[in-house]
Amino acid sequence: MRVTFIKGYCVMLTVDKETLAVLRRLGLNQYESRTYLALVTGGAKTATELSDVANIPRPRVYDVLAKLEKRGFVIAQPGRPTRYAAVPIKTAIASLKKERAEAHKKEIEELEKLEQRLMSYLSTIPEQEAIKGEVYVLKDRRNIYAAIGELISNAKKHVILASHREGLQRKRNEYGSLLHKATKNGVKVKLVENPNMRLVIVDDHAFLFLVDAKDDKGDMAAWIKSRYVADALRSVLQP
Repeated sequence: MRVTFIKGYCVMLTVDKETLAVLRRLGLNQYESRTYLALVTGGAKTATELSDVANIPRPRVYDVLAKLEKRGFVIAQPGRPTRYAAVPIKTAIASLKKERAEAHKKEIEELEKLEQRLMSYLSTIPEQEAIKGEVYVLKDRRNIYAAIGELISNAKKHVILASHREGLQRKRNEYGSLLHKATKNGVKVKLVENPNMRLVIVDDHAFLFLVDAKDDKGDMAAWIKSRYVADALRSVLQP
């Protein structure tokens, strides 16, 4: 980041791309990022001064300032003309975290409402006879883990987790409380460290991980609903 000064006055702000990229990840666009940094480096300014220093078009500067003020990055100092100052970044991010936490809470509440509505509707539909040996392919670790977690919650007899050391630790972190509860309910839980196999068996369900991905999105698993397959795989893992 570079600021040009002439006779003690900040004239033009030049910001490196990395700094702008960080601010954009916080949700600020380019104009908002440049405006905020101009205030951080040069102190309080009027909208006109900010337009010159941060190189923001005059018609846009008030809209940019209004958005920054609403999000907690800028405060206005009453007067004629109005001057604007930057809120300390720690305070601004604390406000941003609170905003995102509230939005996340509302999203979860909405999902729970939709879940209840769907469950209520589906409960009125006659249950179809299950097809033996059903096979599905799940993508994305989040989706796979959600399905496995639901099965562990309803396990009656067996839960077996097999994976390499890192994967096994990941599953301990993910399902620790569910496995503890299952054990208390009389379910036989077994964890197997196996560098060549990524497998989860819950009663009559088996999950075979098809791709050992380095990121969450790349994971893929075959979900096999078959007592015979589950029994066969379980026998392979018996000591």
